[in-house]
Amino acid sequence: MSIKKTKKKSKKAQSDTEDNSYKVDYMEALYLSERYIDSKYMYPIKDLEDKSNFFYAKKVVITGVYDDYPDRNDLAKLFWECGADIDRGIGVKTEFLIVGDEAGPKKLLQAKEQGITIIDQKKLNKYF
Repeated sequence: MSIKKTKKKSKKAQSDTEDNSYKVDYMEALYLSERYIDSKYMYPIKDLEDKSNFFYAKKVVITGVYDDYPDRNDLAKLFWECGADIDRGIGVKTEFLIVGDEAGPKKLLQAKEQGITIIDQKKLNKYF
């Protein structure tokens, strides 16, 4: 009987061979990044001259995918420029849920339970 000595793998080699199922492929990461709202739009413009827009000073949450706005930041920017207060999640002060295709079911349920006004893509086009 002979015993073979084996070299111990380096930590890098071990990590390369571990399960990488948690990693997201490039296209999925790109898709998710288009659905993420940049933090620069999370605070309303305070010194806005025209305060007549319907969404001015209103708390708005955006969910789903939009045909006219493939990157959700484009839609968030529209609301931000109108003086809306944009948030990523529904809270007690949320007034409007802007709903696209593939909208988050949890957000929809919360909005209905809290009596929040839901605006779909067709209604949204009337405002912009």
